Amino acid sequence: MDAKNPKDSGLITEENYYSLKNMLNGTEEDFQVAISNLQNLYNTIIEEERVDYACLLLLLYKDLRFNQRYHYTESFKEHPMMKDLRWGNEEITWKAIFNKITVTDASSVIKKIFHDSIQKDIASEYTKHFTFIKDVNIELKW
Repeated sequence: MDAKNPKDSGLITEENYYSLKNMLNGTEEDFQVAISNLQNLYNTIIEEERVDYACLLLLLYKDLRFNQRYHYTESFKEHPMMKDLRWGNEEITWKAIFNKITVTDASSVIKKIFHDSIQKDIASEYTKHFTFIKDVNIELKW
């Protein structure tokens, strides 16, 4: 990961991501505050951070389930950063997010969040089904 990427010093941080993720998975009031925060964040980021913002929206989407995912999608379906996505008409896969991150040269913060998220998903599946596996570590082809 490129530590000298100028995008890495922006408003999108791991701490912000995990805070927003927890709020989106919290109470209805927390969810609404997180949506408001995400919409306000769009107005404060610089042009170079727009790619990271779009990736952030997609990564948060992957962490939501059922009704929360539906309400999240509804909140952003008219958003300028999501106009190229057809929410609900195509599956937002890990591969699609990976491709967006690599094609757009997202920051190392976004790459780390992606790596940690997908590693957690893979590890939880393998350790659940194969109890003799303690942990799974992955390396991505950036």
